[in-house]
Amino acid sequence: MDIQQWASTNNSRLKPQKTELVAEMKLRQFLLNQEQERWDKICQEEGMTSPEFLRKGASIKPISDEVSQIEGQLKTFGPISTSSSAGMREADNYFKLEARSIALQNQQMSNLVFLQKTAAKATDRAKKEGVDVKTAKQRFNNAESNCLGFPTAKEALQGLPVDLAGKTSTDAEGRFTFRALDGTRYALFAEAQRHLGPEQDERYVWFFWFTPDKNSQAVMLHNRNDATTTNSANVLSVPLTLSK
Repeated sequence: MDIQQWASTNNSRLKPQKTELVAEMKLRQFLLNQEQERWDKICQEEGMTSPEFLRKGASIKPISDEVSQIEGQLKTFGPISTSSSAGMREADNYFKLEARSIALQNQQMSNLVFLQKTAAKATDRAKKEGVDVKTAKQRFNNAESNCLGFPTAKEALQGLPVDLAGKTSTDAEGRFTFRALDGTRYALFAEAQRHLGPEQDERYVWFFWFTPDKNSQAVMLHNRNDATTTNSANVLSVPLTLSK
């Protein structure tokens, strides 16, 4: 089998599989959107989008920050004596800060109880009605991963003919040459890898058709014509997915 026959057979194998994976991903996206809409409706009807819920939810961090700030101020006070006017003022400031901290903590507790009760009510209702955004999200993520991860180089290059018209390696600057006949169509296959650091390698694959002639310029390999793109000259009709 020559490379042209292999490419035709291989593309006929890969395209339906990719189409099926794309369809599955779109279905899971649609179902996820449905579950999200159902959950959003429950949240709205149970008060999780009300101004009161949003206001109290937004107050959690500012109140916690203010309590922490006050607690830090209280620690700066030394022994307090009420035998002088200065000591009385210091005691008054201390107790005002302490009262403010207690009031804020009580407010925080009240807000948290309200938020938790409202959220629990919405969650219980969602459970009774079979609304499950988490599972729908997981199924979409799996479908998306399967789709975007197909085909790997191993899957796409299965059965690739090993009879080559020519084979060469690059020099230190990544340049290579080989002898080719004018007007003859070739499938150029090239691989490269770049080491970026510990467990950080980038892999590149190029696999495209080209027909040299006497006026041909040097062929440049870059990330716009590698096998992961939809470049029209690619031998494979389905872009590769390369593991890092």
